[in-house]
Amino acid sequence: MNELQAKFLAISEEQAKSIQEQLSSLEIKGEDSNRKFRVVASTEDIDRSGEVIKLDGWDFENYKKNPVVIANHIYRIENIVGRATKIGIEDGRLVIEGVFSKSNPLGILLADLYDEGMVKTVSVGFIPKQRQEDNRRIITSAELLELSFVAVPCNPEALSLDQKELIQKGIEAGILQLEKKEEPEQKSELEAFKAEILGEIHEVKALLQAMVDGNTKQKDEANIIAKETLQSIVRAGNEGLAMFKKAVRGG
Repeated sequence: MNELQAKFLAISEEQAKSIQEQLSSLEIKGEDSNRKFRVVASTEDIDRSGEVIKLDGWDFENYKKNPVVIANHIYRIENIVGRATKIGIEDGRLVIEGVFSKSNPLGILLADLYDEGMVKTVSVGFIPKQRQEDNRRIITSAELLELSFVAVPCNPEALSLDQKELIQKGIEAGILQLEKKEEPEQKSELEAFKAEILGEIHEVKALLQAMVDGNTKQKDEANIIAKETLQSIVRAGNEGLAMFKKAVRGG
C-alpha cells in the first residue's frame, strides 16, 4: 500500500466514523420524540362543573414564564412531570404541546402511560378573573396556572391529540356533592369508589418516593408495580365516571 492509498483509507475511516456518530445522534432524537405530548387543554364546551371558559379570555402571559406540567393538580416539586413548549388556539380548542421530564420517575411513568394510550386526558389549573354578568357560569377571563395530567377530566373534550380534576380533592368534592342527593345504597357505592382510588394513589406515591430515596433495591419491579397501579386508577376512574353519570340521571 502506497502513501496515497494509506491517506485515502484514513480519510474514509474518519468519514465513516463521522457518519456513524450522526446516525447515533439521529437514533437518540428518535427515542426522545416519544417523550412529547400534544393535548386539547380546554374548549368552550360546558364542563362537568357546569362552567364554560371562553377561549378568547385566556391569559397565558405568566404561564409562559413558568410553563409547568404537573400530575393531578398537586402543586409540589415532585409532581412536575414536564413543561409546555407551545400554546395556542386551534379549531376552537386550546391546544398545548410539551415534553415529559426525563429525570422525574413520575414524569417517565406518565410518558410511558401516555405512549401506551393509558393516560390521555388533561385538566387546566386557572384563576377566574371575570364572569359574564347575565350568566356567572360563563368565565370570560381566566389566567392559566398549570396543565395537569389526570385520570378523569372536568372537560370531557380535554384529550390527547396523538379532564377540572376528579382525583384527590376533585374526587372528594364531587362525591360529597352527589352524596347529599343520593340514596344510602348509592352513597355506599360512591364511598367505596373514593376509598379505592385514594388508596391506590397513596400506594403509587409511596412506591415512587421509595424509588427516589433509593430504598427500593429492585427499581424495575417497583416501576412495573407503580405503572400497574396507575393503570388501575385509570380503570377505576372510568368506572367512577359511569357511576356519576348514573347518579345524575337518577338511576
